[in-house]
Amino acid sequence: FYVTLIVNRWWNQYRSIPLPDRIMCALSGGLQGGDERGRLLRRTLMRYASLSALLILRSVSTAAFKRFPTIDHVVEAGFMTRDERKKFEGLQSPYNKYWIPCVWFTNLVAVARCEGRIKDDCTLKLILE
Repeated sequence: FYVTLIVNRWWNQYRSIPLPDRIMCALSGGLQGGDERGRLLRRTLMRYASLSALLILRSVSTAAFKRFPTIDHVVEAGFMTRDERKKFEGLQSPYNKYWIPCVWFTNLVAVARCEGRIKDDCTLKLILE
């Protein structure tokens, strides 16, 4: 019983990490626009999703932490811009701040919906999930 409980808890935590493939498929099909703005929106959204996953993995994986020991390394690798770093570090929190790129993601998706690049609420829901 105890082992099942622990393994299920670990497996549910693992499953809650956002995988880039599903997000990328939802964005490529749901966020319209073959122009430069559409491309940049999709790219920025994927960068935010990847950044959030990276911040989560840095806190649980020694290999990820060794590769990205500081936020400077994250910026140098292109996961975060310097302006985003200022916003990220400007927020004081005693806890892990992996959720900040998720907020940026949802705000940018809302902008895309207002611009008409996401055509319906079902697609918006799919992208946000």
